Amino acid sequence: MPPRSPPAPKPGDAGRAQVLKAALLRVQGVAWTAVAKEVGASLAQVKCWPARHPKLWRKATLVAEEQLLREATAESVLTLRKQLRSDDDKTSRDAAQRLIAFRIAWRNRRPLKPRGATAGKPTTLAGRVADYLERFTDADLAALVGPTLEVRPAAGGGPPGD
Repeated sequence: MPPRSPPAPKPGDAGRAQVLKAALLRVQGVAWTAVAKEVGASLAQVKCWPARHPKLWRKATLVAEEQLLREATAESVLTLRKQLRSDDDKTSRDAAQRLIAFRIAWRNRRPLKPRGATAGKPTTLAGRVADYLERFTDADLAALVGPTLEVRPAAGGGPPGD
């Protein structure tokens, strides 16, 4: 068995800030070359950060994804509020229904578990979204998405692979 390479040195405060900014940019869909330019590092350096600093990169990515989701939610609510004031009755009614459904979903969400209780929790954005959606009944989801999407239980009553 070949000897293990020594762990990557931990970045200092300046390096940590670069890694955090790079992770945020990547979550936003920015290309590696643009990320490297933005954080003032070489392309090779930036591309190796996820492997050299996996814990920091993973944490930064999770924080960035959460920030992105919060911003998208705020923008969505703002758009619905603008539509609420539309002269078109159908547009206004649909916006009102979605805002009410959002409020119901927000009120019914499960309380967050205390920090440190994340063992076994999904770490990807898709996994966390799926986990979040599992909290709602089919009726809640139908009210949330409106009549444009039919919510049907999975065949067999459970998720695929059961």
